[in-house]
Amino acid sequence: MSARGYTFAELMVVVTILGIVAMVVIPRVSSHGDGQKLTVASTELANALRFARSEALRTGVNCRVDIDTGAETFVVVDGVGNTLYHPVNKQPFVTDLKSLPMAGGVDIVSVGGSTGLVKVTFCSRGEPVDAVTGSPLAADVATRLAYGGDQVDVVTGRGTGRVSIQ
Repeated sequence: MSARGYTFAELMVVVTILGIVAMVVIPRVSSHGDGQKLTVASTELANALRFARSEALRTGVNCRVDIDTGAETFVVVDGVGNTLYHPVNKQPFVTDLKSLPMAGGVDIVSVGGSTGLVKVTFCSRGEPVDAVTGSPLAADVATRLAYGGDQVDVVTGRGTGRVSIQ
């Protein structure tokens, strides 16, 4: 360094080093966001299921989550089909994975082995029940989400209604 500052050659060395570091770091950061898409989508679905269960317990009325594997959406509704409002943003509790930031491209593969529109219903005791008969479910309900080559299951436990991500 001279008394008046850095030479042009010194500045070019620093710029070159910064360019190399950026070439290494930027692809890692952007691909890390892709890895988070499945986590974001499964957390959103688990939160919707937990909210429906808590509303069924709180109100004493069946509540459900309508999951559409074709449209990649899920909606929290009461027993007669009225959309419930999200407890935080006070908007209708409707989630479209295609337009959800950080979850675009995640597919809802199946719900309990079924595809199409599937209704995960919670009775007033917080248990998952058959949407038509109201009888308790004989098995856990696994909702499979996929992104790229990865998959995750959001599982609603029979009898308890507890929701976990596996």
